[in-house]
Amino acid sequence: MRPVIFVNPISLPKTSRYIPLWRKHVEYPLYNVGDPKIRMFLVPFWMKLINPSRNGLQDQVVFKVHPQMSKYDVKQYLEKLYSCPVLDVRTKLVPNDLRPADHVHQTRYRITTDPLNLPPDAERYEKFAYVRLPQGSEFEFPKLFEQNRPSKALEQFQADQEKMALKALPSEEAGSLKDTQDSPDPKSKTVDDPNVPSWFS
Repeated sequence: MRPVIFVNPISLPKTSRYIPLWRKHVEYPLYNVGDPKIRMFLVPFWMKLINPSRNGLQDQVVFKVHPQMSKYDVKQYLEKLYSCPVLDVRTKLVPNDLRPADHVHQTRYRITTDPLNLPPDAERYEKFAYVRLPQGSEFEFPKLFEQNRPSKALEQFQADQEKMALKALPSEEAGSLKDTQDSPDPKSKTVDDPNVPSWFS
């Protein structure tokens, strides 16, 4: 057996511009008979947990996965990284609406001009993985925003912006909105201050 050292066991193609991980094409190293087992230290794939429907099964989990992942990749990803027992995995390609489908005449023209009849672009499809857990295992989707809603931070930010806008208003306009404004700082200068020149308005 000859010694083989993989500096980069999984290599991503180099491009002149930034491409997010979910759109990159992962290239596996070539494997020859007699080479040592390819070991993956950093996984180039991703999996996103999807909130199931109300009537979803307790022993089934739905993930949106990298387009190149097979059902065996999903199973090994969950078993080896998260020590999660997996009974069965099914994958499904779902077309998305990122760009409209080709017209019929364009599709026919492409088939006649392309002798290899290449498959459609991978970006047009999203891959979902349906993972079945073994008997006795149940999954409950985490309630992340039960206590803190994401809109609370937005409401706080909008309230702060309104306070800053009221402080920037002249004193006549601010007087009409006095009930919603906090007490102003006595040291802050306004337009009516006698120390401010007349041209400053």
